Amino acid sequence: FPGDTVRARVTRRAKRHAEAEVLEVVEPSEHRVPCPCPHLAQGCGGCTALGLRYSEQLAQKHRQMGQTLERALGRAAAEAALKPTLPGGGELGYRNKLELRWDAGASALGL
Repeated sequence: FPGDTVRARVTRRAKRHAEAEVLEVVEPSEHRVPCPCPHLAQGCGGCTALGLRYSEQLAQKHRQMGQTLERALGRAAAEAALKPTLPGGGELGYRNKLELRWDAGASALGL
């Protein structure tokens, strides 16, 4: 999360960026909160931002959209196009997509 101090291993290098796997959170961000979803710890990955304070989730989404628009449109056009990120009707219960995994060995379908 933004603000975390982590120990990580680089898993992929590209021309302009790198990707890494977090091995350990050395010092958690001040924006972290307990995650209310038990499925995230089981590897679901559907709501990865739930461990952030809601106001920080909105700020992070705004930053990501700004970066995406800047890459596509250039800085000036991105700044003109980017609008404030508005909160939804609630902090939870907004997901409308579910991806299930099939475990053929156990003949099981689950999160």
